[in-house]
Amino acid sequence: MVLNDFLKRPLDTYIFYFEIFLGLVIFGSMIDINIKKSKGDAEGGSSPESSGNSHTPPSNGSGNDDQKKMRKSLKKTTAKLKKLAVSEATPIMADKMPGGTLAADEVLLATNVYGIRLPPIPVFRYDVTVVAYASRRMFELTKQSRDDYRATERKAKCLAIFNALRNDAFFGGEGNVVYYDCQKILYSFSRLGNGETQGTLRHVLTLSQEALESLKMGDVEKVEFTVSDISGDSDLVLSDISRISSNLSHSDHSLMQFIDIATSQYALFHPDRHLVFGRGVSYLQKPWEEGFRQEDCPSLPEGKYVCVGTHKSAGRVEGPKGRGSCNAAITIDTAKTAFHRKQNVMEKAFEIVPNFGRGYITQSQIFQLRQQMKGLFAMTRINGKNGSIFQITNISAQSARETTFIYEDVNVTVEQYYMHKYRLELKYAQAPLLVSRKSPSHTSYFPMEISYILENQRVQKQQQTATQLKGMREACVIPPAKRLEQNSKNLLALNIMNPDDNWIAKAGIRIIPKPLTVTGRVLPAPTILYGGNISTHVDQNKMAWTLGHNSYIKPVEVTRWAAYLVAGNGRDFMGEREFREFLSKFIQTGKSRGMYIADPLDLNRIRSTVEDIDKTVRIAAREGCDFLLFVQNDSAALHSEYLNASGCPSIRYDRETSKELHQGQCSEDAIKDVERKYEVVTQDVKMSTAMDVVRKKKWQTMENIVNKTNVKLGGLNHAIVATHPGAEKWFSDGRLFVGLSMSHSGPTSSARPTPSVIGYAANMGPSQFEFIGDFGFQTAGRTDNVEVLSEFMGKIFKHYMEKRGRYPTQLIIYRGGVSEGQFAMVLQYEVPLIRAAAKEAGCTDVKLTLIVANRFHNVRLIPSNVNPRDRASSQNIRPGTVVDTQLVHPAFSEFYLNSHRALQGTAKTPRYTIIVDDSRFEMDELEGMTFCLCFCHQIVAITTSLPTPLYVASQYAERGRRLLIQRNGGQETSSSSSGEAGHLDIEAANKELPYSGSRLAELRVNA
Repeated sequence: MVLNDFLKRPLDTYIFYFEIFLGLVIFGSMIDINIKKSKGDAEGGSSPESSGNSHTPPSNGSGNDDQKKMRKSLKKTTAKLKKLAVSEATPIMADKMPGGTLAADEVLLATNVYGIRLPPIPVFRYDVTVVAYASRRMFELTKQSRDDYRATERKAKCLAIFNALRNDAFFGGEGNVVYYDCQKILYSFSRLGNGETQGTLRHVLTLSQEALESLKMGDVEKVEFTVSDISGDSDLVLSDISRISSNLSHSDHSLMQFIDIATSQYALFHPDRHLVFGRGVSYLQKPWEEGFRQEDCPSLPEGKYVCVGTHKSAGRVEGPKGRGSCNAAITIDTAKTAFHRKQNVMEKAFEIVPNFGRGYITQSQIFQLRQQMKGLFAMTRINGKNGSIFQITNISAQSARETTFIYEDVNVTVEQYYMHKYRLELKYAQAPLLVSRKSPSHTSYFPMEISYILENQRVQKQQQTATQLKGMREACVIPPAKRLEQNSKNLLALNIMNPDDNWIAKAGIRIIPKPLTVTGRVLPAPTILYGGNISTHVDQNKMAWTLGHNSYIKPVEVTRWAAYLVAGNGRDFMGEREFREFLSKFIQTGKSRGMYIADPLDLNRIRSTVEDIDKTVRIAAREGCDFLLFVQNDSAALHSEYLNASGCPSIRYDRETSKELHQGQCSEDAIKDVERKYEVVTQDVKMSTAMDVVRKKKWQTMENIVNKTNVKLGGLNHAIVATHPGAEKWFSDGRLFVGLSMSHSGPTSSARPTPSVIGYAANMGPSQFEFIGDFGFQTAGRTDNVEVLSEFMGKIFKHYMEKRGRYPTQLIIYRGGVSEGQFAMVLQYEVPLIRAAAKEAGCTDVKLTLIVANRFHNVRLIPSNVNPRDRASSQNIRPGTVVDTQLVHPAFSEFYLNSHRALQGTAKTPRYTIIVDDSRFEMDELEGMTFCLCFCHQIVAITTSLPTPLYVASQYAERGRRLLIQRNGGQETSSSSSGEAGHLDIEAANKELPYSGSRLAELRVNA
């Protein structure tokens, strides 16, 4: 939506925009049926009473809700540390170390990082609060919102008000450059106030009634635009780099914040061309005008479409001169996401459910609509006139013909109401109604056919479907050459290269037009060792190898096992003869690798139901089986996922076909649930995969299946040896490698917050390359992991001692799920806890090295001579490429390591930052160890994108999350305090679901 369209909207609609922010209800000419449920019928009527409360004017502070939550969480964490007798640490990063030199080859790489030259002038920051008063109510337009529609509408209002006030003398006239983020932050090249105030500045600007009329805000009594000094230092010199420090308590990110806001000004002040969200993300309103084509922004099913834009971030890098230099820079990367199309809700319903409205409407159809539409904002339109704006909170099972309420002292149906009041005959009177619940006492119902989905709403995680995700994957696969081209288009669209831009060029800020070029090194591959100490060559270009005729280092014996063919409803069908042939090849392949696999104790066909799977595994466990192999029809529920929401039936959908799975059908999660329940290792294979082995002789596929089986049952397929000088100590005894990963779900109901899951993995088995782990649950959040982490580290040290007969001398932890802004939290709270856990376990002399791996940045590395005619795998950088100068942080030791081969799209290269380094490793050793650990996953003969301890830890975290969903009936929510409605609370989940204490504890069952 463009700003002019917003300003042209009817006044009553404009007032309602204010109203929805705080959950209030303003009645006038809007269409709003308020229905209170009573004895199964809808009763009541419209009420002029607001469901919200009056608010006092905000304070001078920024009022950042997220910061308040963070401070509250950290306060709790500090209290827990004190309870454990652990003191906080000063957040000082590991010393900056020289770059590495180890290389099998060198490459020249292009990046998407652009340098910035800043003038040596001061800039002053101020806090902004925008408040509107109407009908004795106060509406804070700078209040944060997690809803896309609310957030963009508030920004539009703040922009309109600021533009109306910009010429006020308070802002210093046209000679002063002012930067505003259309919310709470404002920067100025000159100190505001013209010296009119002494002490703390707090200046309130108001709009005249004439100005309010021009903005179509005539019924708003007053608007206050308050500019205040911030607490602490409010000024900074743009060219000053002294604020960067390895002591994070002294670090200052205000310059990066200014750069981000300054380079977003054109986008923010041109809402007809850009839709700006937080964290540097913006999307193009008219991509075709910026050179993008239709295939770059395709339509998606279910009333959705792909929108293209930019993920922009500001930061500091060493720059072209490398070590000892510090330069400001911005990173520009093309971003794509799915949006809901602006359309009639009934039309959207037809797209979501193709047979919707033809005959009886089923519960599953209502669930599909609820899953796709819940949380969206819509607007009614009757006889061409816009009416109420409301948020869809549910889909009613009752129709307009069935739902009744009291109107003018008469009990009428919704259908009769619209006919009586608007002379409108509903065409779909038997369709479900949209529900908008503003408060427990105020619920409104709206017919779909008169409601329209509003623009600027991204598709949220819970609204995604397999069909939509498939379309998104196809749209987002951008090969390197094309990504460079699209990045250039996005850079031009931001207008920051325009020499006439008032915010950038005319203010003395210069963006270097050519992105940073860096030199990378390709690390040498290790040697792969199989049974009998036989080595295998690794292809240096692909970082892949073949098993040949080698046997495993540690093959297992499978003496008591069973195999089951699980029937489904799809066209793919495997008969008993083919099933037996597949199993014969399975046994034969295992034996060729040194395994002993006896004939199965049971070989049978079973139904694809939860009851049958549970019964089968229960009986097999009772008969002493240690391993169960399932081959399921692709259309069966095995390869499904829940797409449920709180309060909805447990309906599941096939990941590939998007078809509904019937109640009681088995899912992959259900199999893993009974695996944990009866403590029997399971492995599942798609029927199409099994048939490819039998019919198409895809023996490599069978090799991978058997590789997985051996690892699941405690075997070890291969080891690695780094052969270059000095590398023999990299995996010497005494080095304990640990991975820690977090799995967070999307926002859900606050009544039952979704727990976070922490997964861990470590080489705490008999061999240096055997990685096993577990998971645990904690209250949703990113800082409150003290108790879980302490428990994990204690278990790891104890297990290591039991298997090795000694404590580790060096502890190397790879930590995932941490951003740069959370480094201080890790140093202050997690590191002291890890040290305390080691001491308590008796491991008093261990040296800690902690490395944070981050894949969620927007830096891209692409060969400088990329050929757009090559296939994507040839356009991408080679696996093993490492960069540790120029592109990295000036004060931190870090490196980018692309360990995997990208076959499609553009490689996402992880960035590794060394937080703690007691052992004072050289960069070559850290990079070499990390790269070698990417060869240890054991399942396929290629490298992984992350080192194995972290990769396996992330798999454990995901396994824990899915087991919890399964135990909660397919709902990705859980009560934090009690197991209400069959939901496991966190305490119960931590007792019942992790593998610790079970027969599976020492096996990598999630391989």
